Order: sequence, then C-alpha cells, then structure tokens
Amino acid sequence: MGKPYTALAQIYDELMDVVDYEKWVHYLQQIMDYYNFRPESILDLACGTGNITYRLVELGYRVWGVDISDEMLKKAEGKRENKDNPKFLQGDMRNFSLPEKVDMVISLYDSVNYLLSPGSVEQMAGRVKKVLRPGGLFVFDFNTRARIRKIRPGVHLFEGSNYSCFWEDKVDLNKDRWKVELTIFLRENGEKYYRYQENHEEQGYGKMEMVGLMEKAGFTVEEVFRAYSLSSGEEDDERLYLINRKPPAKRTARINQ
Repeated sequence: MGKPYTALAQIYDELMDVVDYEKWVHYLQQIMDYYNFRPESILDLACGTGNITYRLVELGYRVWGVDISDEMLKKAEGKRENKDNPKFLQGDMRNFSLPEKVDMVISLYDSVNYLLSPGSVEQMAGRVKKVLRPGGLFVFDFNTRARIRKIRPGVHLFEGSNYSCFWEDKVDLNKDRWKVELTIFLRENGEKYYRYQENHEEQGYGKMEMVGLMEKAGFTVEEVFRAYSLSSGEEDDERLYLINRKPPAKRTARINQ
C-alpha cells in the first residue's frame, strides 16, 4: 500500500481539473478586504501541486508552500517560472517550520481534515502560531461532520490520458470518518500500466469543536464563514472557513527613570 499522494500526485492536476481555484483565490481576497488585511507574505500549508500557491504569486505576494508529499512538491516545482518565488518545503502540518515568519497562513481543500484527531489539529495550530507574525491571519476550510454524513459509499471510475483510477468511498458514521481507497493504473514511459493503491482518510469536525481547538491553541477566532460567503456558518453547513488571528504582541510599559 503506497503512501497518500504518491501515485496520485502523478495524475492529481488532471483529476482535479474541475476545481475552480480562481474562485478560491478570489474568496481569499474577499476575506482580506473584509478585514482590511494586507499581507506581504503568505504560507500555503498543504500546498499540494501549487495550484493556489502560484496564483498567489501572480497577485504579488511572497509565498511559501509546505506539503508532506515529496511527489506533490516535485509537481509543484515543475511549474516554476520565477526562481525565487514561491519557495517550497517538505513538512508535516503538525511539526513543520519556516526560516522566517509570515503575515498570513492558509490551508485549503479540507487539508485540515487529514488530521484525524483533535490533538493533531492542536499540534498543527501550534506550529502555525509559531510561524505567524502577531496580528496575522490563519484561514482554513474544513469538511464538517454534516458533510461526512452525507457521503454515500460507492465506487467511481476516473479515466485520463495515461491512467484509470478506481475511487471507493467508505464512511464510518460512528466516527464521522471518510475513507477513500484508490486503485490507480498508471501508464509509465508510454508503455505498460502499473498498479498502485493508496488510502486517504478525513475526519469530520464540528463548528464549535474547531473553534474550541483554535482558541485552545491561542488564536482569536474572528469569524466562521459558510464556504465562499461572508455569512456566518452553522453546524449543519457542509464546509466552513475559520478566520483566526494571532493576538498582537503585548507592549511592554516604559518606565521613566
């Protein structure tokens, strides 16, 4: 059984061609405008093949991309036009580090759901807080428990120019856990097909549960938005965005001698 995002990395962009990345970036800009927030540097956490990362570069931001998968990062590096921006690093969401602090951290496409326990979410939030400047924003989305409960088990076939992918959804309603088993037949070097298997798991979380985890990590939760809107999200919404702020640095009192 292969590691997640190994064989999948080879077909990821073609498989996800239907995703409206422009919409996501536009929504991030809406959130920044809503808070009158003007970052210069952004970390794209769990950046994958860099589809959001490079769009942020095009908008003039200085961007870091961190992902756990070497194969996904290789695909991201292959899209590079600018030698200096973005910068990519391999790292686990729960224990990554950066050589500098950034103004904003984002993590999209339910990447946080890959953290399968509240403790792992807390670890991730703690690492984010370390690399974020005081007053900076941490924006992420996640699939709610309501979303996981609506997934129907079954098998789907996706086919592309050099692959066939059997995608099987399984749901554990007792744990609000979504498991995807992938069987990928990938043609390599224009010749025969090779068979790969990967398992992916996501944990559903509740709105107030996630708010509590962010507050426990030391963030101020500014708002919970229903996905792609500026309306307040509810527990039964399928995807929510949390807008978290690292508290500003405390000023030390000056004593006149």
